[in-house]
Amino acid sequence: MSHDSPTDPAALRAEIEQTRSDLAETVEALAAKTDVTGRARDAVETARDKASAAAHATAEQLQSDIAEVRDSVAEGDVAAVVRKPLPLAVVALAAAVVGIVMYVIRRRRP
Repeated sequence: MSHDSPTDPAALRAEIEQTRSDLAETVEALAAKTDVTGRARDAVETARDKASAAAHATAEQLQSDIAEVRDSVAEGDVAAVVRKPLPLAVVALAAAVVGIVMYVIRRRRP
């Protein structure tokens, strides 16, 4: 409250209502900070969303790499694929990462 409190009853009521509202917001904020379970649940959900987005991006990259290798093979350029095994290794590594991420996500679900 300020030093120059209103003397008008309507103004006093308004100030009391504002103080109650401020206090309610403060209590809600404190309650949210002490809700460890809720905060942990939010953290898990955020991590799951990030992992899902990463898995989706990796899957898209895998599809692109697979299409590129398929096109190279279809064009008869098998020698280029054999000479450059890195794309195949990247595809295999990406598939392994997606599998691990999906395993972790499913294992953490309650």
